[in-house]
Amino acid sequence: MKQFIFFTIALLFTLPQVHGQKVYRKVSINLNPNQQTSFTPSVDSVKKAVLAYAKTERGTDTNLKLDYLKESPGGWHFTFRHFRLADDTPIAGSGIKANLNKAGRIVSLMDNLSTLENVIGDFPASFSPQLVSSIDGLISFKQEAIYFPSEKGLLPAYEVMISLSEYPFY
Repeated sequence: MKQFIFFTIALLFTLPQVHGQKVYRKVSINLNPNQQTSFTPSVDSVKKAVLAYAKTERGTDTNLKLDYLKESPGGWHFTFRHFRLADDTPIAGSGIKANLNKAGRIVSLMDNLSTLENVIGDFPASFSPQLVSSIDGLISFKQEAIYFPSEKGLLPAYEVMISLSEYPFY
């Protein structure tokens, strides 16, 4: 199954990191103070630590939701997606990744949180499913309202995912 993502309103020339910088931080935040030998971190404890970091670094509250969690031989990897506080809408490309070792200590954070809050314009009319309904091999169609960071602020847009059983050009 092939999946394709289209941004219907956002312009591709705004893709550079104009909303913030990727910041890699080596940190030492202990989530296992009792040094339990069979420790498994909870999503809530990691989220609480990451939110505290974001508040300290940015000085504002942040709305994060777990997007991805993976356990590896070295520890756990949590990826949180950033949502705008005012309306709980995701911001494209914005989030934090936290890496924990097996002892329960956050050892690094990849901070790519958007610093923008001002919205430019309104959401456009939604993407019409009729535009893609005639595509051969269409399995599913999903759209989600998002904000796309630009130099002047957050652009309301739609992220559209189209899943095909086969892509005719490959």
